Amino acid sequence: MSKRFLSYLGLPEKHQGLATIWLLCLVFIIVSSMKSGCGGCVLCGADVKTTPVRESGNATIEVQNLLRLASPAGTKTVSIGYSGTLIAEAEGTGEGSFNVSRSYEITQNNINPAPSIERKNLKPGRWEIRVQVGDWNASCQGDIGKNRGTTFTFNHGQPGCAVH
Repeated sequence: MSKRFLSYLGLPEKHQGLATIWLLCLVFIIVSSMKSGCGGCVLCGADVKTTPVRESGNATIEVQNLLRLASPAGTKTVSIGYSGTLIAEAEGTGEGSFNVSRSYEITQNNINPAPSIERKNLKPGRWEIRVQVGDWNASCQGDIGKNRGTTFTFNHGQPGCAVH
């Protein structure tokens, strides 16, 4: 940097070396920010990931009135089979069927865990849902839509279910 320029700024000669370094840093920052497409922003050019639009639905399947299966002598373990099949497709993505089994401990006053399951990422459309407990089984149909859940409530010993 020219001594003439620094003396023009009124800096004494003993501070001109430090002023030269400071001015070079300032010039570097200005040039860097002008060269960058976003004014030196750290986030420019970053990959911004958007949340994809959910194109699937959820179902909760409940089985009620199982306390009647309790053993007077203590705990009874009961297995419940849950299954579902898409029977009429709607627009969207997700699984088109499922088949799971869960075991529950039933006492005179309690069922552990609560006899229900939740299935996520199901393809929207009309579904047939089935449950089986021992020799009893029931099925019903209901619609599962995009971005919302549908609950299928079965009552042990009764045919069909309530859909809400």
